[in-house]
Amino acid sequence: MTLTNQNMWTAVLFLVGTGIQLAGFQSRWLAYLCFFLSGALFAVSLIQSARVPGGFLPKWHAWWALQLGGKLMLRDAARVAYEAARKNDTLWAHAAERMGVDSSPEGVLDYVATYFGMHVPIIGKRPPSTLDETIDMQKAGRGTFEGGARRLEMNDGKTVFTDLRIKAKDVKLVVAKMGEKGVP
Repeated sequence: MTLTNQNMWTAVLFLVGTGIQLAGFQSRWLAYLCFFLSGALFAVSLIQSARVPGGFLPKWHAWWALQLGGKLMLRDAARVAYEAARKNDTLWAHAAERMGVDSSPEGVLDYVATYFGMHVPIIGKRPPSTLDETIDMQKAGRGTFEGGARRLEMNDGKTVFTDLRIKAKDVKLVVAKMGEKGVP
């Protein structure tokens, strides 16, 4: 095992600090520094371990953006809406799995993003520009979502929007609609 693993560094520094303390070495500040560093590295290793797909950090970011009324990445909004549809076993969840371009996770998110594009305005950037543009429902209807709701490519074959985001109030609206049981 190498020492490039953050978990291993945490264990090593903890043991060094403990060893200094138990050995009676008269430098208490060095022992406390080792304990502090091991605690900090342990926290970093926990956060990094939680960054697995669908893990803690993406869900925390989505929840925080929804609570503060900010903007949420379209990919996260599509995932939240799909999870609400799956939780309630709605028609939208089954449609996303069967009627999308493909049945991969990316295809499911693209399908849900298409629903967002038909019902609420989307905010995106048209590279190389870094300015935000509002993509209304009609404009979004003339394009195709790709890459798991990361890009919107227009049917003209030239125009591409990236960094797609949705306002939190619109996410709540679509999540409520997709989470309803019954026929849409």
